[in-house]
Amino acid sequence: MLKVLVVDDEPLMRKGIISKIDWEGLGLECAGEARDGLEALEQINCLRPDIVIMDIRMPVMDGLECIAKAKHNGCTAHYIIISGYDDFMYARTAMRYGVSHYLLKPVNREELRESLKTIRDQRMERDREREFRRRLLRHYEAGKLAKRQRRLTRLLTADADRAVAAELEEILGGVPNEGMVVHVFRLHPFRLPHLGFGTDDEDLLWYGICNVIEQTLREAGQKGVVFRHAFRGDEAVVITPGSSRPERYVFAHWAHGVLEALRRYFRLQASAGTGMAAASVPQLHTSYEQALTAARAEVLHGPGKWYPFTQFANGADQTRGDCGGNRRTVAFQEQVMSVLLQGRDEDRVRHWIERRFEELAADPGAGFVQFENLAMHMYSLLSEHAEQSGCAALTERGSFASGLLSCTTWKEAANTLFETARSIMRASGAKPVTGVDIVDDVKNYVARHCHENITLAWVAKRYYVHPNYFSRLFKEKSGENFNDYVTRVRLEQAMKLMADPRLKVAEIARMVGYDSAAYFSNVFRKEFGVSPVKYRAVRLAQPMQNMKK
Repeated sequence: MLKVLVVDDEPLMRKGIISKIDWEGLGLECAGEARDGLEALEQINCLRPDIVIMDIRMPVMDGLECIAKAKHNGCTAHYIIISGYDDFMYARTAMRYGVSHYLLKPVNREELRESLKTIRDQRMERDREREFRRRLLRHYEAGKLAKRQRRLTRLLTADADRAVAAELEEILGGVPNEGMVVHVFRLHPFRLPHLGFGTDDEDLLWYGICNVIEQTLREAGQKGVVFRHAFRGDEAVVITPGSSRPERYVFAHWAHGVLEALRRYFRLQASAGTGMAAASVPQLHTSYEQALTAARAEVLHGPGKWYPFTQFANGADQTRGDCGGNRRTVAFQEQVMSVLLQGRDEDRVRHWIERRFEELAADPGAGFVQFENLAMHMYSLLSEHAEQSGCAALTERGSFASGLLSCTTWKEAANTLFETARSIMRASGAKPVTGVDIVDDVKNYVARHCHENITLAWVAKRYYVHPNYFSRLFKEKSGENFNDYVTRVRLEQAMKLMADPRLKVAEIARMVGYDSAAYFSNVFRKEFGVSPVKYRAVRLAQPMQNMKK
């Protein structure tokens, strides 16, 4: 039971506080009383209470001075300050001394109970952590642990030796008929000191982590081998018997229990992945890689979850395309990104990148492979745009791909991609292209090159705009459809060429972009009401008549 000292210069107030506490229900005992800060300091040094309930205004020595001196003497008690003055200055000073509970007179029974309950729970949690650490120290041998980790990590390689395989079989009671499954618990980064583990206690902390996983495994009625990966220091690896399919529910229940235990005992966040069954020890490395890939699905769906390896979630579904969508959608998004980069609109580029990842994360069947494909596809688009813009080369492709493996959320990849895009946009000295610029430039090009195959698709590829967007933009700026404009320019050029009698109609048709003379004639007749031959006859006859006159 936790010991409580009650300090107040008013006897009735002390008795009132004592009467409001449910001592037995909260697991507390009244260790003593004191009338002022000096007497309280003597009691604290003698009784070493766990909790001190103290008035802040008292004769001889006030509450804050008493707390300061007690802490200087090494007292680790929790303090509840009580004051008849609603004075922020007192509360702020008390907080500097580590006081987290500040109550006003008259003391409310429920508020006092809640404060005592919170302190009791914190104290019990700290004591559990200390006891757990003491038990770990009794069994921990650093040298043997490191050697075992290296030996068992060899099981996850394609060339595991027979001696290590025999050790695994002995633990599992032979190679199970149903096969063996590898599970990976991938921990988020943390810094030492952490929960009483000092800067030199990393191996001890990991010993505790593996110990908790083993205990949870036994409680689930499972056998298995648990160890820290010798070269990937953020992974705890577990090998259990099982075919991975009938036991999926068992694995899920056990894995979630481990994740909860890691949060509860170590305040650590992790994600878990389970591979497919391996029929023999040499196949364990495949199950391990599958488990690791599955665990990395947290990048899309969040940490603290268990992810089983499935072919669908890890890239075998060919209907999705390489970046999370069908090919038509992907092509459209490529054009949109090119337009935004060309316009150097940083806010819209960021939004566009984040939106693509959000759409992928909303798909419960998507896994790390889809995330990686999408990120690499965006990287390729940026690389292509950088090359076209004459910007400096991007980060080496392999380095970018390696960085994706350490991501714990898609936002990290999105930020990296955006910063890359921003660097490209800012390095480009060209003036942002506007809609009017594009329309005018296309008109000038058509006038000089009307013989070429100029279509909306050609414009979209050249100017990084969507065909539908450009079509609407051209109609707004020019008052006519783009295809009608191209036809009009070609026919006007054809009319000029017809003044040369040496040119045949078929030649003129090819010179203005028509491979078929018959099709050219139909277009011409539809526009002017006469065939090219008749128009030309009239056109050539007029100069002769003028010459006779």
